[in-house]
Amino acid sequence: MLKQSLRFNSSRYRLYEENAAFARSLKPNSLVLDAGCGESPYRDLFKNMRYESADFAQVDKPYAQKITYVCDLKAIPVEDNRFDHIILNQVLEHIPEPTEVLTELFRVLKPGGSMLCTAPLFYQ
Repeated sequence: MLKQSLRFNSSRYRLYEENAAFARSLKPNSLVLDAGCGESPYRDLFKNMRYESADFAQVDKPYAQKITYVCDLKAIPVEDNRFDHIILNQVLEHIPEPTEVLTELFRVLKPGGSMLCTAPLFYQ
């Protein structure tokens, strides 16, 4: 289990716990976008949801999950107001134009939807 493998990394463990709490707060069958998903480490937390993912490239690792949308996060190929909720974990620091990405995420998020956005530099 991911949670057990992170028990000695306090910042990664805390990140896992925040994502778990967010997932528990959502209604089953909600449509969730994992933006900048990488290897989709939080996918299992959203198993009662309809989970979709987006990243700029398919992760080339045998254990990585398939990415739903291989795209630039500034141009996600879906209609407006598609997602009930979005998670954006440890991505903003890698993006040259974060305002453009956040604008795009707002476009694809339903009115009244929610987003969990995390950035690095958490320390005990």
